[in-house]
Amino acid sequence: AGSYSCSVWFEVSQHTGRVHLHGAADGSRALAASVHPSELGADADVASLPPAFAKPGVLNAAKIFVGQWQALRAIDRYRLSHSVLQPPLEDTLEALPKGSKKAFSTQRYTALEDLAAPLPPGASLRKVRLVARGLGSAKEYELPFLDGQWLCAICTEALDPLRQAAGGELQIGSKAELFCSKRCFEEAASCGTSREIRREMRALEGGRCQECGLDCIGLVQRLAAFRPSKLLPTGGALQQ
Repeated sequence: AGSYSCSVWFEVSQHTGRVHLHGAADGSRALAASVHPSELGADADVASLPPAFAKPGVLNAAKIFVGQWQALRAIDRYRLSHSVLQPPLEDTLEALPKGSKKAFSTQRYTALEDLAAPLPPGASLRKVRLVARGLGSAKEYELPFLDGQWLCAICTEALDPLRQAAGGELQIGSKAELFCSKRCFEEAASCGTSREIRREMRALEGGRCQECGLDCIGLVQRLAAFRPSKLLPTGGALQQ
């Protein structure tokens, strides 16, 4: 990978994959220069790079960074995306807080209460009923409540007022009403439903096996082109 000695930092966009250059570790000095990792290969055309990347020390540092970034697992790249970084990236991963339930959970599904932030002082949990068309029986959830204000089920930020049904019961018509933002809703969804888990893993890993690199999506598409009669001989018994 090579040694590293340079006073620049890097940030990778989660959406485009481009590497952005910074002049300060806290991200306060963005240098308005970015490249795609493919532009930093061994045969990189220095003349086509932004001037800030073309400087010899910066170019060497960027190549080291990209090499280490591409060697990371997809989940680790996700955890470090939109962070201002310097090599070695393994040290940065080791320094991450170990309290993130989403990143470190080994359970298939994570309960909503296990994702929630600690209750603010003086807050209590109160029951809310989800009554939605097509749901069948109503579902009950517990939401933080403090000083007459309902709080987000994930981050405990204030929510819009909830509807109060006859008899004083609190009701919601959509599970999204339990959360203050799209970010909190998506965090709960990605840990609680198999559809969201599959969608997120496909976005992270691109459908490739993280052990051998097999393009699993491509394999499924190729197999789907075969009729069952082409996969099995007459009678359905596999030939040796």
